[in-house]
Amino acid sequence: MGENSLKVLSFLAIIIGASGLGFGTYSLMQVQSGAVKGDDGDDGDDGSDGADGTIIRIDSKRCSAVYCNPINQYLPINELNITFNIFLGEAVYFLYTGVGEIFGVSFVTVVFIIDGKRVPNVFASFSLGDVDPSHFYESSLSMQFSNTTMSEGSHEITVARIGDESFNSVNSNMLYIQIYRS
Repeated sequence: MGENSLKVLSFLAIIIGASGLGFGTYSLMQVQSGAVKGDDGDDGDDGSDGADGTIIRIDSKRCSAVYCNPINQYLPINELNITFNIFLGEAVYFLYTGVGEIFGVSFVTVVFIIDGKRVPNVFASFSLGDVDPSHFYESSLSMQFSNTTMSEGSHEITVARIGDESFNSVNSNMLYIQIYRS
């Protein structure tokens, strides 16, 4: 390439880079100011703008190991407690992921608790039979649930765990909620 070609190429690279920087700054300012529709920013709306399925709000919590003590009793994982609001026309999706750890022939189960009540038929469980009773075993846990008929207002969700041994645990816990236009 000749010297003039390199100058033209350098000039074009500077123009493209400056344009990208300008567009990125503009986009960041729009998101931070709440000007993007349906984001529930400080623009005075309730975040409900957008078509069906549009994600309106997201929240999540994480925590590390939680043991199942006392045994055979559902205990909430308080570190995963999330309070959220539902407005007219909104639905909510919940996702839990974690790792169950058990010792020998045993089990651990997690469930969703919404407004103090267990969500029926939604759970994640890890159990083993006919294994070496002197070893620890672990497996990923995942459960999800979507509610399109939740009443308007403030609600609270957490995850509860139960196990049949006090040293069974759930680790690497994460609860994610996504409120969307229904």
